Amino acid sequence: MPSTTFIIGTWKKTKKKKKKKKQTQKQKKKTKKMKKKKKQKKKKKKKKKKKKKKKKKKKTTKTTKTTTKKKKKKKKKKKKKKKKKKKKKKKKKKNEDEEEEEEEDDEDDDEEEEEEEEEEKEEEE
Repeated sequence: MPSTTFIIGTWKKTKKKKKKKKQTQKQKKKTKKMKKKKKQKKKKKKKKKKKKKKKKKKKTTKTTKTTTKKKKKKKKKKKKKKKKKKKKKKKKKKNEDEEEEEEEDDEDDDEEEEEEEEEEKEEEE
């Protein structure tokens, strides 16, 4: 028959294990609940969006002069914006190319200077 201290020691260990197990189960339950809630919320949002879309679709009837005018205006604005963006992109590219050329020129100049210095040293010797 094992001693009482051994029994007490094992009892404490089992108690700790049970406590830990309980905590982990609680945490799992909590996370599961949270995930479920999140999923439901997402579902609800999706449903609401769908409903809104359907409602919006129903609203559209025949187009009037003002709406077509607005659409044309919007299209024009979009085109203008696109053109502006394109122009900006072109300008940026041009600037980058110029910078690259300048860098190459600088490198060439540096090389030429080095060669001249070497020639001068040779002449001195």
